[in-house]
Amino acid sequence: MTDLAERLASVQSEIVDAARSAERDPASITMIVVTKFHPASLVAELAKLGVSEVGENRHQEARAKAQELAPLHLRWHFIGQLQSNKARQVRRYARVVHSIDRVELVSALEAGAGAHGGDVGVPRVGAGVHGGDVGPLEPGRSALGGDVGPLGTSAGPLDCFIQVNLDDSDAAGSARGCAAAPMSALARSVGTEGVGGVPGGSRGGTLPHLVEHLAERIAAAPSLRLLGLMTVAPLGEPPRRIFARLRALSERVQQIVPDASALSMGMSGDYREAILEGATHLRIGSAITGKRVNIG
Repeated sequence: MTDLAERLASVQSEIVDAARSAERDPASITMIVVTKFHPASLVAELAKLGVSEVGENRHQEARAKAQELAPLHLRWHFIGQLQSNKARQVRRYARVVHSIDRVELVSALEAGAGAHGGDVGVPRVGAGVHGGDVGPLEPGRSALGGDVGPLGTSAGPLDCFIQVNLDDSDAAGSARGCAAAPMSALARSVGTEGVGGVPGGSRGGTLPHLVEHLAERIAAAPSLRLLGLMTVAPLGEPPRRIFARLRALSERVQQIVPDASALSMGMSGDYREAILEGATHLRIGSAITGKRVNIG
């Protein structure tokens, strides 16, 4: 067994263990392997090991890999900050966008519907839960045994998550900057271009009090389908507390979009805590891929 196969099997085993500890079905959790800065050859090796869900942060890198690996029919997740002028291009290969954080991006993704050609990243069937050369999985099953959804086409809706910034330092700075602003102005701030729509923020994500407004906008977009919420646990914060906050916020969003119950949270260092708080989508990179080999 290769080092990559061993790391993949180890993470999959830990996910199953954490799910059982939380009295959850492991099949309800989708593991996305984040392959940024790694070559397409590593992604191809992951596909041989049964991985069908792949995440990328940068558009140019994601597009190149999706084009090169098109015959594998992987399901590509775009998880990085997305510029509105790149939205149309991202729709050419991504089946899921995890980082919607402003109204302008919703409008740009909506405008790109139907204008992109055939998708190059349509989800495919994987090859095995714990690696090894085994028979193919049933259609529509993930590498952990969970449903990955129906096979996509260019005419289908784009699945998406609202990224939420739960960094208290960013939120406090933003709140001070607009404390006296009327709600209409706050709603418009969801559309601020720059880093995630968070004035002065260092990571992406809209502010918690603006999430419902953004959910309403996505719900009104025919070519988009809101799956739920996404967050990145801030450095120095107890991750489980952050994940519990996102879960509570999700309950409010479900009053607007009842099916938007998914939670994209948990990375290499905190995916166990995320599972315990109800994560449905894990974004795991270095714990599986190892050290980045092509930074630049």
